[in-house]
Amino acid sequence: MTRVIVCRECGMRVAARGPGQRYCEVCSERRDMLRKRLWARDHPPSVAQSARNVEHAKRRIELAREAGALINQKEKQSIAWYDSEGPDLLWQIRVAIPFSYAASKNHIYALRKAG
Repeated sequence: MTRVIVCRECGMRVAARGPGQRYCEVCSERRDMLRKRLWARDHPPSVAQSARNVEHAKRRIELAREAGALINQKEKQSIAWYDSEGPDLLWQIRVAIPFSYAASKNHIYALRKAG
């Protein structure tokens, strides 16, 4: 049998999830956010801590950019097919299709304001 409580904030009747529950899920979340905001207001980060966080973020971005450039150098290949080696055929047909964002699946299925 589930225990039913009455929320002390809004008065709604809900099934209890634990022995110390006093609020419904919505009110509990609202009160939790209020508690966190009050704590953050009374305990602002120090100037040194804020500067350290900014410098740390800049350094992480710089390291990621360097790693990406290094990987790009290793993996760099041409998308053109300049293969002169191959079987001795009488003729070959090569088709080149220029890239267009209009034909991209990401462009086709992108969500817009209108849906």
